[in-house]
Amino acid sequence: MARNLDIWDNNITLYTLDRVRNGKITEVYKALVHKGDRGLHGIGPKRASVFIRDIVMIWKLEKHLNTDEDFITCVPIDTHVRRTCERAGICVDSVITPSNDEESDLLLKNAIIDACKSLGGSPLLFDAGAWMLGMGSRSGQDQSRDHGG
Repeated sequence: MARNLDIWDNNITLYTLDRVRNGKITEVYKALVHKGDRGLHGIGPKRASVFIRDIVMIWKLEKHLNTDEDFITCVPIDTHVRRTCERAGICVDSVITPSNDEESDLLLKNAIIDACKSLGGSPLLFDAGAWMLGMGSRSGQDQSRDHGG
């Protein structure tokens, strides 16, 4: 990763913007995710996807995402997104089960992308909203339990 950033004055945002604009978003994902001797220490698939998704959304670059694989790099999956997908009915039970299983995450990412595309929506906006909705609903559940509700 460090070699890739040298030409960008070690600015990961400039590097990401260039790669996205040039149709090479998956390069960013692979460069970020720490696996063996590559990537950035402490950066896993979820953190990499959150970073890339937010860059794409902030700079309005979704038009540069051309394939499902491009979208997959931008859709982080966690418990909150799983919970919202379950409530929205856009995935099957086998995909909903919380796990750190890459295969399960990929199935859910594809379900989100397919559902959003079929409705003319943005998988990135859905994912960000699903996380916030899931986070908020969980907080409300915790608060009601804490207060006898």
